[in-house]
Amino acid sequence: MLIDVSYFTGGPRHIMNATAATMPQQNSLSVNAAIVGYIKHYQLAFLCELLGDSMAVAIDDYLTEKDQALKDGTEFETVEQYELLCGKIRESFADYVFFYILRDANTQATDRGLVIWKNDNEVVSPLHRQVSIWNEMVKRNIRFKSWAAANALSVEVSKNMTTPINQFNL
Repeated sequence: MLIDVSYFTGGPRHIMNATAATMPQQNSLSVNAAIVGYIKHYQLAFLCELLGDSMAVAIDDYLTEKDQALKDGTEFETVEQYELLCGKIRESFADYVFFYILRDANTQATDRGLVIWKNDNEVVSPLHRQVSIWNEMVKRNIRFKSWAAANALSVEVSKNMTTPINQFNL
């Protein structure tokens, strides 16, 4: 995977009970599993939007093979260009994932439809934070696009990934 749970354990992307500890508590396990699910679900879509389809598939395959080698304990030959590219886009991807986690944070799907979470804490709209995190990602993506052009990389950054948003969807 391009990123892991550690991107959500502090700072503006902090998610309560997310932890990178090797022996997490029970409630942290479910939070971590949800985050990993979002990462896996959105990784290829993000890569396609930021790199173009052919480069995205190559990077996604590379990351999948790398993860499998780490899991199996087998040797893996790293590709320096891919590692450099991944290093440049990790923070943007973390913002992208966080944006979607915030979108879905107030509801949970059940066999009877969506339910709204209720607890002792007051729940507020995530809209302001979503806008803020998306626009942070846009700034990073614009810098990435300039870096890619300066290094003659053949990437196709979607306009969506470099367009700021506001809470009025204008």
